[in-house]
Amino acid sequence: MSCATRSQLAPMMKVSKTIKQDEEGSLRWFHCKMTNGLLEGSNGQLQPVKRKARGYP
Repeated sequence: MSCATRSQLAPMMKVSKTIKQDEEGSLRWFHCKMTNGLLEGSNGQLQPVKRKARGYP
């Protein structure tokens, strides 16, 4: 990342910035094997229920 930042090329700096922003979440997987899969799964089940409930008082 330091080489990309030093290069001063806009695309490389953007990639470096994105990696830096996502660094904590990416490294969390290696530390505790946690993902947001459970949350995404429950959200996927709730969305159809919310769609069906629209229009009811």
